[in-house]
Amino acid sequence: MASNQMASQAMLTECHVENGQTKVLRLSDGTQVRLNAGSSLFYPQRFNRFFSRRDVYLDGEAHFDVAKNSSQPFIVHVGNLKVKVLGTHFNVKAEELVTTTLEQGKVKVYEDKIAMTLLPDEQAVYNRISGKMTKRSVDSGKYNQWMNGKLLFDQTPLKVIIADLQRRYNVSIKATPAVDLSQQFTMAFRADEGIDDVMKVLTKISGNLDYIHQQHTITLH
Repeated sequence: MASNQMASQAMLTECHVENGQTKVLRLSDGTQVRLNAGSSLFYPQRFNRFFSRRDVYLDGEAHFDVAKNSSQPFIVHVGNLKVKVLGTHFNVKAEELVTTTLEQGKVKVYEDKIAMTLLPDEQAVYNRISGKMTKRSVDSGKYNQWMNGKLLFDQTPLKVIIADLQRRYNVSIKATPAVDLSQQFTMAFRADEGIDDVMKVLTKISGNLDYIHQQHTITLH
């Protein structure tokens, strides 16, 4: 998305969170947004009460606690995909796959050709490349653990794990060509565990990986 152009044209404010950090943002309607590391939110300084809806634009991952306003739905835009709510708690993670996880309330996830309604403990996964979207039942509490500083991976591909670790710990992780980035891992880490703790567990359970950590760069081989 042409984020800067979009922000200037729509007179939106950008809140960007650097890698290794998180940030809590309160919007003018009382909605609370917690942005994960490496994420950006574009939003108006004040929602216009004469508009039919409240629009914000997300790049990355965020948890939303939306203030109720039945006459003015809250819309989260992630590229072509939209998440529409009246008042609820949910998490959106936008990468190649856009994952929307509902904790409380009700949301509609939609784009031009497909739409799904989520109830609590349901998750919609949208593939930006194929345009396909699937829905499944989940434990929604697992998908907001990052707000408490925890890391949780549940049958997560190594490619996604690496991207999350780079944002969380503000490091560069490079994998040699021989590393299979599609292999999946299930791991959980406390807030006080560092990147070396994570890499030691990852390489141990993989059985065929090792790593070298030099300054801010990690090489996985």
